[in-house]
Amino acid sequence: MLDMDIPTSSFLEPCNNCAFRPGSPEQADTEEWKKTITSLKAGGQFFCHKGVPIDVKNANGFAYPKDGKDPRKMRICRGYLNMWGAMMEKRMEAERT
Repeated sequence: MLDMDIPTSSFLEPCNNCAFRPGSPEQADTEEWKKTITSLKAGGQFFCHKGVPIDVKNANGFAYPKDGKDPRKMRICRGYLNMWGAMMEKRMEAERT
């Protein structure tokens, strides 16, 4: 998922303020974080905040794809990709045993 020639390619490492890092503010509301993870497991995507255009008119300050923006122009979050990869590894390991 890294191509230096593509500006929306995922970073090599999660950002220092990634929502997926332990103790992040996004994970403080456990119920809301569980909803987010459930949505991601159902096929949702999680975009890096550094790759989402700013939209001062939006309540959260960003123009996420759900707001009508093209997701192909946004960077997928490295923390999300790492979490997804670990989840797939666990699933594959469970299927082998």
